[in-house]
Amino acid sequence: MAVQTPVAAPPAAPRPGVPTMPARGREFAQDRRWDILLLIGAFFVITGAVHLTMMLFVGDWDMWTDWKDRVWWPIVTPTAAIVISAALQYIVWAKLRLPLGATLTMVCLLFGTWMVRWTNFGGWDYFPINFVWPATLVPGALLLDLVLMRTNSFLITSMLGGFLFGLVFYWGCWPALAPFLQPILYHGHVMSLSDLQGFQYLRTGDHEYMRLIETGNLRAFLQESLYVAMFFSGFTSMFAYWLGIGIGKWLAVYPATKFLQQA
Repeated sequence: MAVQTPVAAPPAAPRPGVPTMPARGREFAQDRRWDILLLIGAFFVITGAVHLTMMLFVGDWDMWTDWKDRVWWPIVTPTAAIVISAALQYIVWAKLRLPLGATLTMVCLLFGTWMVRWTNFGGWDYFPINFVWPATLVPGALLLDLVLMRTNSFLITSMLGGFLFGLVFYWGCWPALAPFLQPILYHGHVMSLSDLQGFQYLRTGDHEYMRLIETGNLRAFLQESLYVAMFFSGFTSMFAYWLGIGIGKWLAVYPATKFLQQA
C-alpha cells in the first residue's frame, strides 16, 4: 500500500491593508531612526533653552570662581535653574510618566556649559578652565525627581523637592569649590585662592562690586550668611518651581491643541 506524502499548503495571500513581516520590520526600523533623531534633537533643544536661561538670569555669578560668593551665587543659580527643570518635569511626568525631567534638564545644562567653557575660554582664549568651571545642579535635580516619583504630587514636590533643590546646591558644588577657598598670604594681605585669581585676571567693575556684596545685610545674621542664603534659596526655589509648572503645562496643552485644530 503506497504511503501518500503530505503536501504543504500554499502560503496564504496577504490580506489587503495588512503589511507583511518584512514590511513591518522596515517600518519598525524607520520608527526607531525617527525616535533616535527626535531624542537627539530634544537633547540639544533642552540644552539650549536651559543654558540661555542661566546666561540671562545668572550670568557671571556662575562664570568666575571669585564670583561664586556665599550670598548671591547660592540663591540666583538654583532659583533660575528650577524653572526649566520644573517645566520639563511636568511634561515628562504628565505625558510619559517618567520621573527624570529635572535630572535630564540639569545633565543637559552641565553638558552645554562644559562645551561652552572648553571651546570659548579654553580653545579660543586659552583661559584656565579651573577659573571658569561650571556649577552642577544634578544632586538637587535627583532629589526633585525622587520626591515626585514617591509622592506623585506636584504640591509636595514644590514644597519638599523645591526646598531641597535650593538647599543642597552649595554642598553639591563644595568638592569643586573647596580648594579655591584656602587662605593664602599675598603681599601682606590674607585672601582666598579665588580672590587671587580675580586679582590676576581683572574684569570690568569686578572687585569694587564684590566688596559691596561681601558687606551686605545678610552678614548681620551672626555672620553666617552662607546658611541663611542656602535656606533662602530653598524658599525662592519653591516659588520658582510653580513658574516652571505653568510653563510646562502651557507647552504640554496649548501647542498640542493648536496642532489638532490645524489638522
